[in-house]
Amino acid sequence: MPTTPPSVRPATAADVPGIAEVHVRAWQRAYAGIVPAAYLDSLDPGVRAEQLARRFGPDAVAGTVPTLVATGAEGTVLGFVNAGPYRDDDVPADGPGWGEIYAIYVHPGHWTRGAGRALFDAALGTLDADRTVALWVLEANSNARRFYERMGLRPDGATNVFEIAGAAIPEIRYRRDPVT
Repeated sequence: MPTTPPSVRPATAADVPGIAEVHVRAWQRAYAGIVPAAYLDSLDPGVRAEQLARRFGPDAVAGTVPTLVATGAEGTVLGFVNAGPYRDDDVPADGPGWGEIYAIYVHPGHWTRGAGRALFDAALGTLDADRTVALWVLEANSNARRFYERMGLRPDGATNVFEIAGAAIPEIRYRRDPVT
């Protein structure tokens, strides 16, 4: 039976529980064996939803980066993405602008079904076409790295250390330069 492609739209407050569920389950699956197990086991969608609710409620912080969600046929949140201006100051000031995909997660039950590609394409649509697009990925996250490479990004040699739960985890920057 053919599946309906996911729809992508701006997230609303009603999507918060679904976004939280995706975030927690994607972390627990994608980062198993990379991030300390005790930390992953402690993640709770309800707690994450409380944290996320501040972005969508009446007291939302001005300038909060918009979230896009991919939804299935019944409106279920399959994944989410955030993108905006590049956050670090390690890029040439005189070159073209840079944009960054800050987060892109799909519920593990929906991996390889098109939601990631739909979210990635939507994120690109929020960034200027003449920007270099970058993102940071945990070096050991081979599934994500393969996905980003299919999307046309490549490691550019920049590295960083992501510190979480007492662990220092190497991450690398992937990027795609503007098509000229």
